[in-house]
Amino acid sequence: YIRSTGLYAFLFPASLKAPGQTAAEKIEQLKPEFIHRERRLEIYLELFIVFLTAGALLLWIMRFLFNLCVDDWIASGDLRVKDLWN
Repeated sequence: YIRSTGLYAFLFPASLKAPGQTAAEKIEQLKPEFIHRERRLEIYLELFIVFLTAGALLLWIMRFLFNLCVDDWIASGDLRVKDLWN
């Protein structure tokens, strides 16, 4: 079952199974693949940081606007009772 999944191809690339290759040739053949994986990881980490920062900024803006709009309602007990029963 594991041979039909992408995990097997990830762990054991076809270039490792080629007969007649030395270890140095196999390493040279795999270098671009590892560089590509490293770049992909960097891109995902950068996107994670961007979305985390955007989410935190959006949360801060939403809280600020909510407090700005609701501040007079919280300060006045009459408004709270009036809005509660109407």
